[in-house]
Amino acid sequence: MVGFGMIFDETYRPLFEQLHSEGLYRRDFGLVDVELAAAASRTGTRAERYKRSAAGRIADFANFSGADAVSRLLAHGVDAVCIATPDDRHFEPARLALAAGKHVLIEKPSVLRLQELDELEALARRQEVLAKVVYHKLADPDHKKLRTHVVDGVLQHVNNGYCSLLEPKQISGSQFAEWITGRNPGTYVAVHYIKLIDFTFSPPHPPPLSPKRGRGEQVALPSLPKRGPGEQVALPSLPKRGPGEQVALPSPPRRGRGVGVRGWHGGWPESAPRGSAAWWGRPMARPGIRSSCRWSTPIPTAGKRRLTSIPAG
Repeated sequence: MVGFGMIFDETYRPLFEQLHSEGLYRRDFGLVDVELAAAASRTGTRAERYKRSAAGRIADFANFSGADAVSRLLAHGVDAVCIATPDDRHFEPARLALAAGKHVLIEKPSVLRLQELDELEALARRQEVLAKVVYHKLADPDHKKLRTHVVDGVLQHVNNGYCSLLEPKQISGSQFAEWITGRNPGTYVAVHYIKLIDFTFSPPHPPPLSPKRGRGEQVALPSLPKRGPGEQVALPSLPKRGPGEQVALPSPPRRGRGVGVRGWHGGWPESAPRGSAAWWGRPMARPGIRSSCRWSTPIPTAGKRRLTSIPAG
């Protein structure tokens, strides 16, 4: 944990205490122990006070302070680093942690310059580690309700909006004062609203694409409904097309012995005269259209029915 002020006390502390007591469980990876292993801050005073007051609710953790606190924290053997320092002190500890191959979670805004963001992103990709930004307000009930209204179509169009921030005066006059003195309010307050707009009105995630398959792999296709002898099966109609257009036809379904299939070609009768153009699937009413199917069709014969196979090609 880099930074041990108000953000740690309000968001990280309850989580670490809960994880120390219950662990982290999900059925796909099981039970995982997550412990606060080390803290890095300028003076270490708050971290030391917390260690004493939270004995039994949290594991014993290393407390580093001073100019090289982050470097010593990284050498302590942590797996992931959470950064909750004032915004102008996000970049350097994040860069050091990513360079050391650690996963990083940074409080919003991640950095104050786009060039710094580009550098961190490139470093995370090169090291193949995660680098994520925390927007904890998205979990608030009113924010989730607004997003639900958009997804459900209740709220469809917004011309403009108005936001206000109400918080106790002592926040801006105590430890948070260092964060806001001489600062642009857009970097520490409006960032919430900017992210809220993105979260609320972004389009829903598209459905996942079908998985790619390699050569020789089988793909399960939906089965046609079962049918008895002599039953007809209606196949989907082709879209309209003009003269000379090519249309890709789906493969014909498998069928049982003696079962007739209704073709989708506009002029192909169910029972065509043997040897006719319709029987052979040759061009019919529309020029440039040729049936690509050679299906077996029951042909009436003297006193009985037999199955005649039409040759392909």
